Formats: sequence, C-alpha cells, structure tokens
Amino acid sequence: HWAKVQNLKIATSSYSNSKSLKDLQEKIASKTVIANETKSTIVELEHELKEMSEILKYAKQYVENKPYHYRYQKSKNQEQYFRNHDMQLILYDGAVNELKRHNINLKNLDFEKMASNYQVLWDKKEELKKAYKSAEKDIFDMQKQLENIEKYVEISKENVIVKNQEHSL
Repeated sequence: HWAKVQNLKIATSSYSNSKSLKDLQEKIASKTVIANETKSTIVELEHELKEMSEILKYAKQYVENKPYHYRYQKSKNQEQYFRNHDMQLILYDGAVNELKRHNINLKNLDFEKMASNYQVLWDKKEELKKAYKSAEKDIFDMQKQLENIEKYVEISKENVIVKNQEHSL
C-alpha cells in the first residue's frame, strides 16, 4: 500500500508539470532540438576560436619582432645584425607569411582589437556551453518525469488487468 501511494505521488508530481504525456514529449523534443542547435553552434565557435588563436599567435610574433626587422632594414651591417638577431628575424618573417596567408592587412593590424574579439567569442562559447548543459539537464529531468508517468500508467493497467481477472474467476 505504501509503495502504491509513493508511486502515485511521484506520478502526480511528474504529471503536474505538464498538461499531458503528449505535451511532455513535445517539450522533450523541442528542448532536444535546442540542445542540438546549441551544440553545433559551440562546435562552429570552437573551430573559429582555433583559427583565431593561431592568427593571434602570429600577430603577437609579428608585433614583438617588428622592431628587429625595422632595425635590420636600417642597419649598416645587415649580415652582423642578422647573426645577432636571427631568431627574431626568422620569427618575424614566418609571422608575416602566415598573416598574409590568412589575408590579414599588416598595415592595419591591431593586436589588441583581435585579442578582444577573441575574448568576446570565448565568452559567447562559455555562455552557450552553460545553456547547453542546462538544456541537457532539463531534458534529463523531463525524461525522468515521462518515465515515472509511463511506469505508473503501466502499473495501473496491470492492476486493472489483475482485478478483471479476479472478477472473472
């Protein structure tokens, strides 16, 4: 008797959150669609962030080593200057090539603006991750409610069948 009462309480609380089984199933389906869209947006942002982080790495190398390139161009003994600062000059040239490959205009390069854009995208990704986790939790809770209701409905059907069999004997 106690178990029946507990099952009834669980089913009632689960059922009270939705109008019907169909309504609950529709809510689960819509939340699942939202969760899947959010997840695909997160994946797209992660790809964009990966590319941006690479560009930022080369932009930082470019900015840090640009003075060495300028001094090399102005140097009277370029060979000696190159031997003393070969690493910085090689990093500068590599950064220039990579930035050009990504179609970045070196004359208007603003590292700080690029870094802030990266941070904005990162924050957006984190916000979407929270929304995704929340949607997944909601889906789990609604599926649990649906299971509770379906379990009770099955128990009720079994009780009706058993009672009908008892009456027919």
